[in-house]
Amino acid sequence: MHITGRSDHGGGPEHILHLLRGTIGHVDAHVACPPDGVYWHRYADAIGEHRLVAIPHRRIYPDAVVRLARYVRQHRIDIIHSHGMSAGVYGRLVRALTRTRSIHTFHGIPRTTSIKHRLYGQVEGLLARWTDRAIAVSSGEQDLVLARYPAYAGRLILVPNGIDTAGGPSESSLRRRGEQKKKILRVVSFTRANRQKNPELLLAIADQLRTWGRLGDFEFHLYGEGIADRTFRSLVAGLDLSARVRCHPPTDDPAIALRQAGCYLSTSRWEGMPLSLIEAARDGAVVVASDVVGNCDLVDDDVDGLLFPEDDSVAAAAALVRLVDEPGLLNRLAGNARLRCRNRHAREVMGQLVISAYGAALA
Repeated sequence: MHITGRSDHGGGPEHILHLLRGTIGHVDAHVACPPDGVYWHRYADAIGEHRLVAIPHRRIYPDAVVRLARYVRQHRIDIIHSHGMSAGVYGRLVRALTRTRSIHTFHGIPRTTSIKHRLYGQVEGLLARWTDRAIAVSSGEQDLVLARYPAYAGRLILVPNGIDTAGGPSESSLRRRGEQKKKILRVVSFTRANRQKNPELLLAIADQLRTWGRLGDFEFHLYGEGIADRTFRSLVAGLDLSARVRCHPPTDDPAIALRQAGCYLSTSRWEGMPLSLIEAARDGAVVVASDVVGNCDLVDDDVDGLLFPEDDSVAAAAALVRLVDEPGLLNRLAGNARLRCRNRHAREVMGQLVISAYGAALA
């Protein structure tokens, strides 16, 4: 049984959908998640609604723990696989109540001093005793987990995220798109209005481009929770960027937005291994990203994308200008990124590695 505290738009819920599809025929899967997001219906389409159980959105309630434990016993679940912070608490508590095997995937180690994240940091060290195997989705995350929670030594497995790498634009189409997008580079970002995703830096980058007289070379399209709300749109309007920075709600089909883009921009302060960067590579949008764990595990600077120091709007703006000014750079980076995506991030490979982790936990 996969457990997630989210079913709204985002990489975490999408990752579970890839796992369901990548382990078909090998795993008899169930999912526990909130019932109010788009992924509830997508999971129902994949495995049947009778295999879904509702839990609160990123909240821990004792009655929900009891319901999950009852469900696990009734359906003779062998392995609980939790994803992220709140789901991880549910997963390990249910494991303690049922003696079912437990796998936990971190999906990013928070870097804030908030009360919630400090409390989680303390709780995670205790939950390790009820974790049979843990999964890090990038080597950078693996290093962070072992440094912060030494109890996972010997039980932590590296399983890079994977997606459906089939399809996407042809090589000739990528070249044509590269030439067309040099005129006005369409920059896309899938983000959220929170500290981790750091969307305010996107506005600082656009403002820096205007200072250099280069904003006219770019068009920004931001998609995500809270981005189309009045609060964030007022920030855009206050900086007089509305003509070049377009704010959208989360998109149901990110591939369409990526295939219209020349660049995918990430300003995150931390990540696990973001699916959006892998999807951008598959769909031909060159990644320009903050040099933080997760992003730097997916991008080799100046080889298959461009990295800039965290919170550095000047360096990020300079990277975007390079994509417009340097002949051949856009096509070279896009081609290398697509090859890396196909070689390292196929959904089937991820599925086999997760199945091996399940076997190790049962053994």
